[in-house]
Amino acid sequence: MASAAQVKSAGHPRCLLIGGGITASLISYFLHKICPSMPIEVWEKDATVGGRMMTFRSESTQCTADVGAQYITTVPTEHISSQKLIYSALIDAGILIPLTKTIVGDRKQHNAINYVAAKGMSSIVEHFLTNSGTKTFCNRHVKRVRPASHTIEVHYNEGISDNFEIVVFTIPLPEVYKIYEKAETLLQNKIEYSSRYALAAFYKNQNLNDQFNWCAKYINTNPCIRFICLDTKKRESTVSGTSIVVHTSVSFSKMNQSTDPAAVKDKILTNLNGLMPGLPPADDSTLVNWEYSQVIQAYDCNGAFILNEFPLLIAGGDSFAMSKFDGCLNSASVLSKIISDSVQSVSANI
Repeated sequence: MASAAQVKSAGHPRCLLIGGGITASLISYFLHKICPSMPIEVWEKDATVGGRMMTFRSESTQCTADVGAQYITTVPTEHISSQKLIYSALIDAGILIPLTKTIVGDRKQHNAINYVAAKGMSSIVEHFLTNSGTKTFCNRHVKRVRPASHTIEVHYNEGISDNFEIVVFTIPLPEVYKIYEKAETLLQNKIEYSSRYALAAFYKNQNLNDQFNWCAKYINTNPCIRFICLDTKKRESTVSGTSIVVHTSVSFSKMNQSTDPAAVKDKILTNLNGLMPGLPPADDSTLVNWEYSQVIQAYDCNGAFILNEFPLLIAGGDSFAMSKFDGCLNSASVLSKIISDSVQSVSANI
């Protein structure tokens, strides 16, 4: 029988979600509904939440751009109950709107709908974190995780530590391996990722959207650029400036991982100007290296992998599902159920 020390207080273990992206925000939202008294914290190593749903703001131009995920594709007729709940919440709040502009080269499946986040993709993450009442801490870089007898020691930043009864990894697995080495042995490197660079170019007080009859385009003929998006047009933004987002090809990213970032940026801008002749010089730009851009091969499980049963240490996210919003959503639903069942099991035996 478990002792009272095995949970922070009866029925109220502390839960830590490592990574401030979409999976963590959805877990927070689900747990708030099924375990409303559970103290939940989200730790993100970067300065802002969002993960691969990052929206970058250019302070000099006051424009924003989605530099990670661009839009969400889903098939409403195939939605299960958890998906219906999430999509309804986002649409009713005006966070998701249908993407009505043209995407050249989009291979959308039958009955699928494309949605875009009107205020940027990171607003989706922020919405669920805010509405779950979760304590969110940025600039917390986890260095080591060690399960003990009743709690899990989490060491972060420089020499600081805390203890939790439940810890969930929502970050890419190569990052998990660095802080919990046993995970690599358990999972045996069965997951593959692609990498890409993303570049956002900002044009202050210039409306370039009307010069093109599309909002996004997939490119198959350029060795550098795979995708271009007029971000402000895609989101039907009313700001006076224009933001353009470029995602590179996987091969370009591989060849330039050791290249100076400034040189990489120049190469991308040169190719962009070649594909969109007549573009004025950008007033501002930013480069993001997505080392783990998308999951090419996910681990074959149902959205979650238990690394340690008690105290509960578990991993999830698109590493264990399809590399899309719906994959993260399904993983978050599975993770929340496992966490809830674990809490009830321990509490029942105190």
